[in-house]
Amino acid sequence: MISMLPTDLRHLYDSVVQVRPALGERLKQFGELRLNEYCGQLEHQQKPSEVLKNILLEHAARLHSPELVESFRWQLERSASLCTSDHCGTLFQPLCFQSNLVTAYAMYCKQLKVVPVLATGNIPMNNKTEPRAIYWGNEKKNIMPSKYKRNLVYGHAGFSRQHYENLPLAVQEIVPFSKLEGMILSDQFCKLNTELWKAFGSYISGFPNLVYLHLEDVVIDLLEYSFAQRDEYFHICCSEEHRSITLKALDGLEYCWSGEARGSQLFWARSGKGRAVRLKVESNKLVGLDSEFPMQAEALLQALRRFDLVPTNFLALTLLIKHGAVLLAGVNQCERMPPLLEHWVTALQTMGFTESSRVFERALPTQLVMPIIALYAQDYSIHQALESMMCEPQKTFRRVQDSLKKQTLRQNLLSFMFPFCYHEEVPTDLQREDVLKLDTPSVARKMGI
Repeated sequence: MISMLPTDLRHLYDSVVQVRPALGERLKQFGELRLNEYCGQLEHQQKPSEVLKNILLEHAARLHSPELVESFRWQLERSASLCTSDHCGTLFQPLCFQSNLVTAYAMYCKQLKVVPVLATGNIPMNNKTEPRAIYWGNEKKNIMPSKYKRNLVYGHAGFSRQHYENLPLAVQEIVPFSKLEGMILSDQFCKLNTELWKAFGSYISGFPNLVYLHLEDVVIDLLEYSFAQRDEYFHICCSEEHRSITLKALDGLEYCWSGEARGSQLFWARSGKGRAVRLKVESNKLVGLDSEFPMQAEALLQALRRFDLVPTNFLALTLLIKHGAVLLAGVNQCERMPPLLEHWVTALQTMGFTESSRVFERALPTQLVMPIIALYAQDYSIHQALESMMCEPQKTFRRVQDSLKKQTLRQNLLSFMFPFCYHEEVPTDLQREDVLKLDTPSVARKMGI
């Protein structure tokens, strides 16, 4: 076992919060709480709107078992909490697995029945969360060919039986390909992840099940409802005056757009090859490199249903908040959403949507929660250490359960970044220097935190 001195851990902590101030602020507030105490942060009297609840249940029923849907229905009557930090891909990638495992324990403490995940497919398959790969034990297998690595997960055709049969036999036994055949890729990931999680947690009484859904499916239905109601989202898409105010108010913000430099205005396009294309509003059209879309409600909805358009994070996350969702968010969302919401409130007030602006003003302190901090490193030896935790999931959960009861949130931050600091299952080639060399903000950035 590698011994980590308290000063080593302090250096690592300082490096992380230097590049992620939002993380530091939350640790100042909650860092000395134990997880059982911190789980109180998930207690919200707020419930999702009936519209959002029905849309969530409709998509859950399309993909998952009636029993799971009923558990989800029961929970939605009590909690508006939805995990929104996941990228749509195979769950057993170390980052996603760690994050959802600890969130599940928080749900377990509150006697909730499911971990509801809305995972975005607006990512390429070569994203650092490796959506086209599956980790199982000590193996990593690609589930999609490398020729698709720059394609979006969103709207992509599903993987074939041939590629699925390359996966470990244990995976195929838990989820036979017959359950996935004929689905698009995002639906396959939703089904595969939910079934694998169920097998993983089946030995623990009361262990929450996973309800894994595709974020953009839900958002498109919410947008259709907004267009029918002719609310502020209808007006920013279909009214040139209101759209102009919004584009100016949110320019330069993360999850939005910045002139010609980055981001895409309101929507992304998906090219014929399945890749993301930036769009810019010109007059009453969205114009991209080789496509254009009229800014009319029905035309936009048709393009979304064909997967030719993709909602931006701005549309996706603010629509969820409007409908009462409490976002169990990652570090990026907790940093980027507060300034976005503040500018969005100003835009709504300027456009005359006073009541809507109040909804988002109230949302700032209550509807954006970082339920737990589960981070990972891209350094190979540390990545390998996280992979080793996949080998024995039953032992992993017991270890997590024990350590989270005993340690404070600040200690848990470090134990989930560097689990080998506290546990004995450590690759023999891992040296203490491998850990200590992460003591720089530049490496912390490379880690994605």
